[in-house]
Amino acid sequence: MAKKILLVEDEEIISDLLQRKLKKEGYEVLVASDGKEGLKSMRETEPDLILLDIIMPKIGGFEVMEEMNKDPKLKKFR
Repeated sequence: MAKKILLVEDEEIISDLLQRKLKKEGYEVLVASDGKEGLKSMRETEPDLILLDIIMPKIGGFEVMEEMNKDPKLKKFR
């Protein structure tokens, strides 16, 4: 079973490039285009690794990390 990587990235070009590279290396890639969507996906899919952009719309990467620290289910990803 392939390891799951959650890519939280709002720039479509960067997201597409990273997705292609990671899939080529055999990873299952889940994508979220902003921090709010990323938090939802973290809770639902429990990925093995999270690649988190810092500057994003709605909720930025630093705010996502603050939310992760507050949620016991997500704290393990930190």
